[in-house]
Parts: sequence; structure tokens; C-alpha cells
Amino acid sequence: MSCFKNLRVFYINSILDEILYALLNPIFVIYMLNAGLTQMQLGTLMAIYFLLPTVLMPIVSAVADVWSRKKVAMLCFSLFPFAYLLMYYGSSYHTFLLAILLMGAGSTANTSFTAWMMDEIKRHYGEHAWVEHTSRIEKYGKVSFVLASLTAFVFLFRMSEIKGDVTRILRYLWIIAIVIESSNLLNIALAEEAVVRKKIAKLKMKERLRGILKAYGQAIRTIRSSAMLKYLMLSFLLYTAAYSILFVGFFPYIKSVLAIKEQFFNLIYLASSTIAILLYHYNSRIVAKMKGEIRAIIFVELIVLFLIFILLFNVSSLLALFLLVLIMGIEVGTTPIYNSLINKPIPSKMRSTLLSFMAVPAGIMGAFASLLYGFVAQNCGMTAVLLLVFALACLGVVPLFIILRMDTKT
Repeated sequence: MSCFKNLRVFYINSILDEILYALLNPIFVIYMLNAGLTQMQLGTLMAIYFLLPTVLMPIVSAVADVWSRKKVAMLCFSLFPFAYLLMYYGSSYHTFLLAILLMGAGSTANTSFTAWMMDEIKRHYGEHAWVEHTSRIEKYGKVSFVLASLTAFVFLFRMSEIKGDVTRILRYLWIIAIVIESSNLLNIALAEEAVVRKKIAKLKMKERLRGILKAYGQAIRTIRSSAMLKYLMLSFLLYTAAYSILFVGFFPYIKSVLAIKEQFFNLIYLASSTIAILLYHYNSRIVAKMKGEIRAIIFVELIVLFLIFILLFNVSSLLALFLLVLIMGIEVGTTPIYNSLINKPIPSKMRSTLLSFMAVPAGIMGAFASLLYGFVAQNCGMTAVLLLVFALACLGVVPLFIILRMDTKT
């Protein structure tokens, strides 16, 4: 039986997700700014976007662990079409707020969906095959991402020449997103979930709640007993703050400082993501060369710090755009290395719950950083924003050196 036939739901999901990212990520922030939102309002909305999944994800993930990961994913992902419809009609802060709330609630199923995918890979291909097959699934998605980015660029550029009103043209992408997300829901609905929790499925509600509380306790004890996980959480917290500020300010920076038109944003985003794709492909070689994930992460993050330092002195040039695109691509491209490191000490039966607990501090910091971005950008300018990113990234690399020293001693 072919790999694609066994895991087709995850291949199709990866393809559709990457198409959505290619279409929506470049316009997400700019679309709201063009509608009249201030930088402070934008920062507040993005803070909610980060914070809501952080609060809800441990609950949703624990329910998925003791009930059904597929059903939880279906319920949560069904919120996205309504959110995209609100974005299409959005013209005020309150409309965007409701859309953000729906998106945040929908994204709480991400850890449950990932845990379901890892279970299916393990069931079909064995204990140690998830990295190989996850990379293969990501490659299909990345090819779709490249094609979608180029298509969006041609569409926006051509339509802007014909109609001129870029904001109205951007609204069409939300309609396309509704169709894609609905197709994604149908894809998940047609998939089968392996019955890996037969006994749990027959439990009464009281026993299910007891199982959720037990999962929480196990997750907390695992984190408390591992010094490496604690330092990783601290590093993730600081890097999430830096990356959140960079993510929210990426296209406002390009628009305000470099005065580049929205039609080219998908092309710029494609360049950034191409760097990430290359790193996805070569991250295993980086780990092998550095002899461990921590060394590889430190090496990459020091490069990022150097690039941000140069960027601080070139905030209004084409070199700045090149460096900014490079930084965004490198940060996204290191995700598999972090995932490989963090998944090692986590048992399969509580992976969804524990991953959500690991994400809580970083999510809270991401929300705080988005608010901080709105305040700093509105009152101090984009140079101050870059300086803030640099400071947080410098602090984030310190716990990684502590983990490296602990590994050396042992």
C-alpha cells in the first residue's frame, strides 16, 4: 500500500494549508491596515490571535487525547470559513475582532491534528519513521505553496493594472480561502481515524474528565522533571516574542519604510518562504554537521542575530528588504529542528496535551509582544521595533547555551 494512500488526508491537508498561507499571510495584516485600523489596534488584534489558542489549546488537546483527535480537528477547523467570511465583509475593528476570535479558536486543533498525523505514521510505518514521512508531506505542501504564491502575485498585479483598487482586489482572496477551507474539511471528514483508544471511547463523562485531569498532571510533572524542557520553554518564550513582533511588522515595515506596493507582497513572501523550504530540506544535514539540535539552533540563531544587527543600520534600503526576507525565512526554516528536539522526551499517549502545555508560555509572550509592537511602532517607529527584536533574540539564545553546557557535562 502506497504512502500517499495511507496518509492521503495529511498530504491533501498540507497542500491546502500551504495554498492558504501563500494567499492570506502576505495580505493578513495589510488588509486590516488598509481598512483603517491603527498600529495599536492591529497589535491588539494580533495579541488576541496569539493568546486565544494559548488559553484554549490545553483544554482542546486533552479532550482530543481522551476522545477523538479527528473529531476535535473537524469541530475547530469548521470555524475558519465563517472567519474568512467576516474578513471579506470586514470594515470595522469589531468585525475583525470577531473574525480573529474565530480564527484563534479554530487554530486550537493544530496540536491535536499533528498528534493524529504522528499516530497514523507510527501505525503504518513504525516508531521512528515520523520525521521522514513528515518531511515528505511538507514537500508536497511547499510545491503547492510556490505555485499558489506565483499565481497570487500574477493575479494581484494584473488585476491592480485593470481595476486599480488593491484593497477591493484583496477581498477576493478571502472568498477563495472559504472554498479551500471547506475542501479541507471535506478531506478530513472522509478520513479514517485508527481506534487507538478503544477503552477510552467507552468511558463515561466523569471518567473522561478524570482522564483529562490526569493528562494535565502528567504533562506538568514531565516538564517540571526536565531541566532541558524548562530552558527550552524559556528560549521559545523569548524567540516567540521576537518572531511575533517581526511577523506582525513584516509587511507594514515593507510598505511604510520601503514604500513597496501590495501587489508585490506575495512575491516577497515567496522569496522568504523559499529560504524556509531550503532549510526544511537541509535541516537534518545541519543537525548532523553540528552534532546535535542545540548546536544547530545556536548556530542558526547567531546568524539571525548578525543579520538583524546589520539591518538596524540599513532600515530604508533594498539591502534591508533582502535581510528582512532572509531573517524571516531562516526563522521559519528552523522549525523542524525545534520539533525534533522537543518531541524526543514526550511519550505518544500524551503528546497532544504536552505539546499544548509547552506552547502556553510562548503563546502568552507572543500576545504581549504583539501589544508591545503596536505601542512601539506607533510611538517610536520601525527602527525601535527592530532594536526590540534584536534584544529579545539575544536573550533567547542564552538558555540554549545553558542546555548545551548541560549536555557537555553529561
